[in-house]
Amino acid sequence: MRDSNIPVYDITPLTMMNDKDAIVFSGFVLVLGIVLVLVWLWAIRKIRSRSLTFRQIMIQKWDEISMDDSKKAAYEMSEVGRYFSQECDEIQRLFDRLDKELTQYKYAKNVEPLSEEALRLYREFSLRLR
Repeated sequence: MRDSNIPVYDITPLTMMNDKDAIVFSGFVLVLGIVLVLVWLWAIRKIRSRSLTFRQIMIQKWDEISMDDSKKAAYEMSEVGRYFSQECDEIQRLFDRLDKELTQYKYAKNVEPLSEEALRLYREFSLRLR
């Protein structure tokens, strides 16, 4: 069954690898690895820049406080302002003044609209947050 007329080829030259080929291949793998790491880092940075920080969320909450209901506004200002009061001493002192002014609105059954002083402190606190 075996045909002896088929020429036998030596496959040794096909399996041999030059030193130059190994260097080119490892260089290609290294460059590909660096590119993949850079793309991965860029993607992470892009994703993180889209998400809001907790501070930005709290600033949005601060801006959305409705002054229609004085009691609810006083509680919300105290809750959100407490977070910002930890940032620096100046904001802490301003928050203490605001919180002292808001106390009369928190614990009364029927409350009046917010006073001019409370609104002034609210606006000043808003400016310090930026």
